[in-house]
Amino acid sequence: MTTQEQLHKSVLEGDYATAEALLAKLPPQPASIEEARAIGNLLVWALQMIRMSRAHDASRLAAQIRAAAYRQRKSDSIHTWKIDA
Repeated sequence: MTTQEQLHKSVLEGDYATAEALLAKLPPQPASIEEARAIGNLLVWALQMIRMSRAHDASRLAAQIRAAAYRQRKSDSIHTWKIDA
């Protein structure tokens, strides 16, 4: 499995520590223009995927918070009234 495939897999699985380690393995000076473009495209893709994942998680959290505002807590006690006349 190539470094690019491993990076794709780790980003999609949310394993950002492995993704960071794989990014550190990329050459600091690409050998050709094509390799530089490929690395640039890979970095842009990873950034977009991570941003999209975080935005999705944030929107789900916001939806849960909004929904929780309308839920009523269940009461454990039974209210009874005694009236003396």
